[in-house]
Amino acid sequence: MRHRLYLDLGEQHEAWLAYAKSCGIKPSTLAALVLKELLRQNGLDDVPEVEPTTAKRGIYIRLNADEMAFLDEYALKMKRTRQKAVIAVIRNAIASEPQFSLDEEITLKESNRELARIGVNLNQITRKLNSLNMIQCTYQDNKLLLKRVMEGTDKLSKQIKKHVSLVWDVINAGRYRMALKDKK
Repeated sequence: MRHRLYLDLGEQHEAWLAYAKSCGIKPSTLAALVLKELLRQNGLDDVPEVEPTTAKRGIYIRLNADEMAFLDEYALKMKRTRQKAVIAVIRNAIASEPQFSLDEEITLKESNRELARIGVNLNQITRKLNSLNMIQCTYQDNKLLLKRVMEGTDKLSKQIKKHVSLVWDVINAGRYRMALKDKK
């Protein structure tokens, strides 16, 4: 028994059509081939041929039960719908874009908010330093102020490095996920 899968590639639609045209095959056939190759790479070699159809603004794909199970596993792992999972696979094949799970997107957004807060803190420090009349301060006051500024900027620097590390971890997880195998 075959199942049908309809895709809306959004902004990637025209790029997919152009890529399929450059390969000399229909977009739906190319999508099926990409999915079949992923299945083959993951040990599901017995994949029957898919008869492609065309649509004006979408792609129609028929999958057998094994292919659908594989897609469902990937979609579950990504916490996405089937359609969004197929779009992720296609975008990865076309543009090598890392694809993020819902949890990873939330982590990146929270991390970016934290980075924005760090920027606000830096701006506050800069404003405060610019408003001080350093000439009227004693040597000890200037030394203490400089020490506090250095401690604050060191703390912010560590937070920024943590943010950068977190972002790279999430990006790399999105890149390597396309293998669809759990790390053991």
